[in-house]
Order: sequence, then C-alpha cells, then structure tokens
Amino acid sequence: VTIRKWATCPDGGRPLPYSSLYSGDIRSTRISPELERRDHMKDKQIDLHRVITVIISIVWMAFQTYIILGKPMNPMLQVPVHLVFALAIIYLYNPIDKKNEKLRKLKFLDYIFYAGILFLAYYYICETVRLQSRVPYFSALETIDIVAFFVLCIVLLEAVRRTLGWNLIIFIAIFVLY
Repeated sequence: VTIRKWATCPDGGRPLPYSSLYSGDIRSTRISPELERRDHMKDKQIDLHRVITVIISIVWMAFQTYIILGKPMNPMLQVPVHLVFALAIIYLYNPIDKKNEKLRKLKFLDYIFYAGILFLAYYYICETVRLQSRVPYFSALETIDIVAFFVLCIVLLEAVRRTLGWNLIIFIAIFVLY
C-alpha cells in the first residue's frame, strides 16, 4: 500500500506530492537544490508591508508617549494626527485581500486609501493655524476643506467596513441619509 503525502507548492499553485520535492526516495531527507534555493530566497526577502506597519506603530507609540510625558500639543493638531496614525494602522493590518484572495485584483485601492491618509495628514498639519483661527459659520470654506471632508468620510467609512463589517456601514448610511 502506497501512501502519498502532499505539500503545498511554494508558488501558490496546486499541491505537489512530497516525492517531487525531495530528490531520491520519499523517505530521503535530502531536499532538492531547487527547493533549497527557493527557501533561501524566501528567507532573504524582507516583507516591506510588515516593516512599514511596525515602523508606523512605533512612531505612533512614540507620539502618544511624547504627548503624555512631554509637551502637550494643541488639540486641533493632536486629534487629527492621532486619527491619521489610527487609519494607517487599520489599513495596514486589514488589507483589502486579507479575507478573500479573489480581491487581490483590487489591491490598488489600498494604495489609493494610503494616498488619502497622506493627504489628510498633510491637510491637518499644514492648515492647523488657519483651522484654529477659523470662525465656524462666518469664515468661508475653501476648496481644500471640502475635499478633505469627503476624503475623510470615504476613508473612515472604508476603515469601519474593514474592521466591523457591512452591518455598521448600513446603520451609518441610514443616519446619514436621514
């Protein structure tokens, strides 16, 4: 009786029998040179996504520690910067194709949302003085204010959908339409 064992293909294709991965007999412990080369290359590759996530997490922790132990910031700048860090972490930990590999084609949307988050960071940091001195309902809104509002709404709603699902999005949509 022959028992055939299966291993997943390193390229993500169909499973391969162990016998094709090893040179010689299936009981042999010697790995084929091709598989050794693939494993060696995989060890050398740096997961850029993971590195960026760790760096942003550490910078966010340092920012929060600075606010607590160091000099407090103006809330008109502190809150948006905190929000930008939180949105960046949400999108990095919950990419669009995290739960469904079929959505890999939509990976470009992640980059659009990253650009939106960077735009929001730029907007709040560069426009802080104007936003602090603005008198609500009397000062005219500029075009960048309206654009930032819509970008923030879209990025926030997508972040809610990625973390909590469609139920809360439908609930929010009902209240927005009301």
